[in-house]
Amino acid sequence: MTSKALNLLEQLLEQVKNPKILPQNIKGKINKDLDPMGKKYHNAIPLEDIQNILKKYGLIALQEDHTEWSGFLVGANSHTNMELGYTETKDENKQYKVITNASFNLSWYKMSSGRYEIVVYVG
Repeated sequence: MTSKALNLLEQLLEQVKNPKILPQNIKGKINKDLDPMGKKYHNAIPLEDIQNILKKYGLIALQEDHTEWSGFLVGANSHTNMELGYTETKDENKQYKVITNASFNLSWYKMSSGRYEIVVYVG
């Protein structure tokens, strides 16, 4: 095994031991996947698409009680900032361990045409 592969394996093992952090390189990949959504207009806020990208990386947006987010986005011009958790950290109370170095951010603006402009990223 090469030293680069060994280093990557060590990083992955550390992530498994401490699921409370999101590595910068993964954060960058998520944002790269989310970025195209901010470059077009939407008939509705594309929550399902956003959640699918988060799930691709084993993440879930959380409510204040650290359970899976299931809320409403209200207002024609607003934003939300949510905590994130790893899907595999769900406990018997349906709560997740919060990732301490990342959050999910979504802003939206409803234009006079009725379409939405969004900004979405993991910070």
